[in-house]
Amino acid sequence: MLIDILSQPNIATGISIFTMLCFAAAFLLAYKNWRSNSSVFIVSSVLFVNFVIANNALFNLLTNSSTPDQNFYLRWIQYDAISIVAIIAIHLILRVKNSTTAKAAMWLLLSNSIYYAAMHIDIILLGNREPWLLWTLYTPVVHLVEVAIAATLIYSTVTNHFHNQPAK
Repeated sequence: MLIDILSQPNIATGISIFTMLCFAAAFLLAYKNWRSNSSVFIVSSVLFVNFVIANNALFNLLTNSSTPDQNFYLRWIQYDAISIVAIIAIHLILRVKNSTTAKAAMWLLLSNSIYYAAMHIDIILLGNREPWLLWTLYTPVVHLVEVAIAATLIYSTVTNHFHNQPAK
């Protein structure tokens, strides 16, 4: 089944690295057009930094280490919360209006945080060791949401770039 394939550790690591590259691409594309779409640039910058810091898949791959402590779900919630607060704060400080893309990214980050909290409660607090539907959906859904955020940022930047091109 596709969900089982997407949950395999090597596939999940590959998806994480692909997602990090997508966030890098979104950041670079948004940087190129930051004046015409500063809201997307702000979100791309914050999420690129977030993903590089919070995503330890590349670190684990390079160091051949994969022994997380018990609080890694809480750290991921923390990173997403800090990202949401940073996006809002930077928009307010720079007096930039939140784009639809920024709002969508923040809602998607919140949805991932809910998954992280559910997994932390189930595995760490309740000590559950029996796989069930939450476990089956967790990895594919979290990765899908991350890819969706990166794709939305890239799409928004590219379409904004083409809409702002002068007529020839």
